[in-house]
Amino acid sequence: ICKYEVTVHEFEYFLKQTGYVSEAEKEGWSWIYNGTEWVKADGVDWRFNANGSMYRENEKNKPVTFVSWNDAVEYCKWLSGAQGKTFRLPTEAEWEFASRGGTKSKGYIYSGSNKMDEICWCKNNSDNEVHPVGLKKPNELGLYDMTGNVYEWCSDFYDEKYYSNSPEINPKGPEKGVFHTVRGACYTNDGLFSRVSSRQGELTPKRSPATGFRVVQEN
Repeated sequence: ICKYEVTVHEFEYFLKQTGYVSEAEKEGWSWIYNGTEWVKADGVDWRFNANGSMYRENEKNKPVTFVSWNDAVEYCKWLSGAQGKTFRLPTEAEWEFASRGGTKSKGYIYSGSNKMDEICWCKNNSDNEVHPVGLKKPNELGLYDMTGNVYEWCSDFYDEKYYSNSPEINPKGPEKGVFHTVRGACYTNDGLFSRVSSRQGELTPKRSPATGFRVVQEN
């Protein structure tokens, strides 16, 4: 699994190489939070920050947001072809195993620590903004921002009760659904939503300032 969330710069390079048009660009809007509720923001896409302002060139090392699940999958397809290896979104089970520190896990509440400020950008320290990747302490596997900064798309459809009867080995999620899983919490969350065990689903086409992704490479 990648050490960092995919950045604005990396996503921009993918678009330039392929001519792919993100779903936010096609439809002409994304969701933003105005302090009271989620509203549609015209013209907002991956080039914009959480406040709806366009990124400057020196800010593109922040995780890309306003990307749908489909956008993330298309990025993985392009990267696979460009590198000659298989890249994809992690399953939820893979994501959680990595977030907990894999076989090196020390059982922390959050990914890499019991102290949120050490390892994540959250409600208490983010100033309501996404931050550049890799500035906080990594977890036991050397992975950054597995807790906080932005939520991350997983490959699985989301079902709140899936793990009550899922396969014990390498579960891959429900066969169908209207939501896909996002994990890891974001820059606006407190401790409850930032725990490694916290789960959530989002509509597959949703693009918001709180959700990005990272990739895994198959052996």
